[in-house]
Amino acid sequence: MNLPNPPYPVDINAKGWRLEVDYVAWERTESWILLVESERPFLMMMLLQSWRQVPCGTLPESDLLLSRLAGVDPGRWLDLKPRLLSGWFLAANRRYYHPLLVERVEYMLRVRGDASARQARFRTRGATTRPRNSTKKQQEVDDWLATLPPDRAQALRDELAGALASGQVIFSQLAWLQEVDARWNEAGRPVPRYGQSECARRLAHVRPPELDIVESVPREEARSMCGDLLTQLKERRLKL
Repeated sequence: MNLPNPPYPVDINAKGWRLEVDYVAWERTESWILLVESERPFLMMMLLQSWRQVPCGTLPESDLLLSRLAGVDPGRWLDLKPRLLSGWFLAANRRYYHPLLVERVEYMLRVRGDASARQARFRTRGATTRPRNSTKKQQEVDDWLATLPPDRAQALRDELAGALASGQVIFSQLAWLQEVDARWNEAGRPVPRYGQSECARRLAHVRPPELDIVESVPREEARSMCGDLLTQLKERRLKL
């Protein structure tokens, strides 16, 4: 007997996706029509149980498992099976599928695929736009600092670097710097809270000024110079 291939991958799991039952469509199925009023709740139970299976929306082939899933004893299950599974088909993976459940699973997969594609586009767009926005914001900060005296601008840079190093969360560096600058203007002088350590760290890495190298004087010439100085000192003493 050639069985059809499963309509979707066999590892599909609902993973919390809610089963939405189209009651109008199910009331038109063979199972619903063949079952009497008191037996139709078993069909609803089988739908709920199938949604929890892997693959999602399927039922096992075993009559014992099916009877347990339906919540009836095996003897009664054999009587219900022809009517309850009417319209279901057995696939090559030995699982029962129903066309209405296949539609729900395929819809779930489409929605998940669209969501994954949107997230991928968002991450890609964020990766491409974030550096540009960051560069633009940094340029705004640099342009504003350029309008200040160099000492004040450097002090504000140290204050910002120290604040970030201490773990402060700053959403807008420009607004934060402008607020700090306003407080310093009110105080009449810079009053750093975070910038002192950063300033010290920056100054510690400043290269020392280069010293001019003085050529050493030859030894004989140095002795002659020292002798002349001693002679001059003796002459001054005698005059005194």
